[in-house]
Amino acid sequence: MDRLDEAYDLCREQRGVLARHQLAAMLGTQVADDLLRSGRFEPMLRGVHRLRGTAELPEQRAFGAALRARPHAVVTGPVALGLYGVPAYLGADTFEILVAPGRSLRNVDFSYRPDGDAVRRGVTTYGGVKVAGPLDALIDSAGLLDGFEERDLRVAWDHLRGKRLASIDRLEGRLAQRRGSSPGVPVLEQVLDRGGGLRVESEGERRLAPVMNCFEPAFEPQVWVTRRRRPDFYSRRCRLACDYLGEVDHAYVAQRIADDERDDELRRERVDVFYVTKRDLEEPEVLLGTLAGRLTVRAHELGVRPPVAVRPLPPSL
Repeated sequence: MDRLDEAYDLCREQRGVLARHQLAAMLGTQVADDLLRSGRFEPMLRGVHRLRGTAELPEQRAFGAALRARPHAVVTGPVALGLYGVPAYLGADTFEILVAPGRSLRNVDFSYRPDGDAVRRGVTTYGGVKVAGPLDALIDSAGLLDGFEERDLRVAWDHLRGKRLASIDRLEGRLAQRRGSSPGVPVLEQVLDRGGGLRVESEGERRLAPVMNCFEPAFEPQVWVTRRRRPDFYSRRCRLACDYLGEVDHAYVAQRIADDERDDELRRERVDVFYVTKRDLEEPEVLLGTLAGRLTVRAHELGVRPPVAVRPLPPSL
């Protein structure tokens, strides 16, 4: 493979964009300038060109901005989440460029700010373009909502955790590291807190959480009851597990079999199981009464005092 082929491969990795300095490093200044004048490329930003005829991808502008803002520039925000396959952010074109401390850019029309955390920042590379890791992309997207809803952030968190791209411990650690330096930290913390906290794993569970929090003592989310089983919510006093049944996740035969196996394991540990569906959440007052009755019966069986509903349901329900 000759150097020109390598240059085109690099351009493909960078989603159809290429910087003059990259071409010059590979081919020499004269050959690079001749190629850029040949009509195969079209100007995009100062010193950055787009391969003519390539598909116009949403991340192209972000990649071009990172190449313009060199050195050590990083793409972050919704575009980065889209690159990690987060559903609500696929095709997103909102981004921010993190630049080296002290770096100043003139006559640019994209958002950028100094990156004071470059040493500890994980990145994914696309050729010569750096993209912030999943957790940083999530945090920075919180500071750039720009048409996205809070629910999109929570679903993004669920997606990253479900794909094993993030964990609760890692997010807590990253939020602590970036507190005070990133505008997205307090926003994300508030959004996740309003949705039931870090340990709640779906929007259905988030709608259920306010009902579970009415009791004293409150149900705990995501408690490991056995070595392999972790219900959505759990009452330690009454040994009652409460799970939200999503219409998709629990609609298939394989999943129903897994549910039955889980229930058998819990019952062997003297844990009762209570299921909540989307329809139940449409009448939260009825659900609250049903759950209170179930707790009373369960407490009588165990000879303990039942949890009491001491907090009203939030008005939003």
